[in-house]
Amino acid sequence: MRSELFTNGEYYHIYNRGVDRRITFQSEEDLYRFLETLRVFNTSQDVNEPISFNRRCLRTYLPEYQLVKINQFTLMPNHFHLLVQQTKEGGISEFMHRLGTSFTQYINKKEGRTGHLFESRFKAKRINSQTYLEHLTRYIHLNPLNLIGIDWKTNGITDKLQAIDFLKTYQWSSFYYYFNNIDIPLLDPSLLRHLFDSIVDHQQFLLDYQPTQTVHKIHFP
Repeated sequence: MRSELFTNGEYYHIYNRGVDRRITFQSEEDLYRFLETLRVFNTSQDVNEPISFNRRCLRTYLPEYQLVKINQFTLMPNHFHLLVQQTKEGGISEFMHRLGTSFTQYINKKEGRTGHLFESRFKAKRINSQTYLEHLTRYIHLNPLNLIGIDWKTNGITDKLQAIDFLKTYQWSSFYYYFNNIDIPLLDPSLLRHLFDSIVDHQQFLLDYQPTQTVHKIHFP
């Protein structure tokens, strides 16, 4: 587990990618599994209970026991992004340790492999301003456009209709649930509801991205 301290109430951008840039999520089954892993290990209710993953999935986890609030997420073929707010002392480190261990064990067993699944430790950047926070909500939700060849970082979003049609159906991102007003236990949409007056406002904020604006730099080793 990481040794640095994270502060309760602060927002952090958490991200990592597959070791050797390998495709981490090979199938929809893997993606579903990762989302469910986000849900069942974000709790202090059963940290020390030696129970199976399937049994965990049958349980209801109360929000007041969450280690972090997951405000946004996007899963890409070889990496993931999370925007979280720590709610319990040591919550981020505990949550990410449990998440990484469980999902790595699942993939290793499924694929008959051993060793690390992700590159080193997860990366974490503290969000130190509202401008940065707003920008990050856009960065995370626009990421899936790379999958359909929209180079939004360099050229902006030239085909806004194509972009929004894809984002609202890409269910491996929190935008899908936010846009379609679908509540899921792992996601806390309160931050986006605080930052933007409506879903339409957030959508317009995404589509208004211009390449002259600062693009959040992701640094992998």
